[in-house]
Amino acid sequence: LVTSNPSPAYVARVSAVFADNGAGVRGDLRAVVRAILLDAEARGDVPAATVAKQREPVIRFAQFLRALGARSRNGANPIHELDSSDDGLGQSPLLAPTVFNFFLPAFKPAGQLERAGLAAPEFQITTETTVVASLNFFANLFERKGYGWDQSRLELDYAPLMAMADNARTLASHLDRLFFHGRMSIPTYERLVRVIESVDPSRRERRVKSALIITALSPDFVIQK
Repeated sequence: LVTSNPSPAYVARVSAVFADNGAGVRGDLRAVVRAILLDAEARGDVPAATVAKQREPVIRFAQFLRALGARSRNGANPIHELDSSDDGLGQSPLLAPTVFNFFLPAFKPAGQLERAGLAAPEFQITTETTVVASLNFFANLFERKGYGWDQSRLELDYAPLMAMADNARTLASHLDRLFFHGRMSIPTYERLVRVIESVDPSRRERRVKSALIITALSPDFVIQK
């Protein structure tokens, strides 16, 4: 939920809460989740360069659906298979192949992380194929303003974003709060502004779609810190 490489001290603190929630109760999962998310290491109160993880593709998809107010006419949704090779995400909800999720917990991609002895489990499903496929998936999602079909189609609400699309910096700052928790890097922010300004101001929906595509592909968004 927080990092691919929790420190031994962080793990120990969470384990202690599992053993005793403070009231003599063992296995209180509500207290455990609270301990995981509110720990000083998780909140960034303790400097730690390895407190980060890649957002899984389906998590990114879900975040866009929530943030953009996705709704279907019948209240249902058609989200099933999302792992096609041309425009899928490399994983589908509730279809993890093993009890370890979609990847092994100790996976280390070759390169700098492996040499540093750091794990990056989510990168096991990050391949040349899934990177291109996810680009196609999110581009199609934003171009079509939704996902699915018939009465179950999830429609995205662009109205709040279009209302501020005249001003590229206003829109970029709003996307920063909405998807980056206010931590968008300056290069990403400036790139986003340039992309928005490259589109005629009268084409507000086109500006919003372009901005969302850049957001979905930005390392600042893909990597959760």
